Amino acid sequence: MFKNLNSGKKLKWLGAVILLALVLVYFLAIKETLHLAGDCRLKEQKLQQSKQLEQTVVLLRNEIKNLDRQIGSQPDTTRKVMDLLLDNITEYCNSNGCTIKEIPAAAQAVNNGYEIETYFITLEGSFKQLLSLAYLLEQKKKTGGHIASLLFQVTKNNNTKKQELLLTLYVQHYNKI
Repeated sequence: MFKNLNSGKKLKWLGAVILLALVLVYFLAIKETLHLAGDCRLKEQKLQQSKQLEQTVVLLRNEIKNLDRQIGSQPDTTRKVMDLLLDNITEYCNSNGCTIKEIPAAAQAVNNGYEIETYFITLEGSFKQLLSLAYLLEQKKKTGGHIASLLFQVTKNNNTKKQELLLTLYVQHYNKI
């Protein structure tokens, strides 16, 4: 059959046969190889992610331990929180001209396995001085408690007939039971 064809037609048939052979090779061998290579890449990515997850879990556990330590699971038993607060506040007030007005007894509550002590401290001074004290206690000094709330009030002192700016600090300390 191919003996009667001229070289141009033989070349066309050869091209068609080569094209058919390439299609068959692709579907029988190359397609499966590409599919397996893609699966291999996905599994390698999942393996890398699992290695990163192990590191992330270790970091999260360390962070949880640090948070537990901060909220009182391992409290500093050498000095009480109130003593540290009073030392810091007294030192600040003496150097900056603020006045401690009132320190009532601490309120205590128990919730979800934690004992929560809340200290209320009322101070008098200028806004800048009182705000600087709140910043100092929250960011710079480590007293074992954290400032839960601030309440600024302007009151009129009937004895001096002047207005006073008062700051009530609500400091909370958590102990793990």
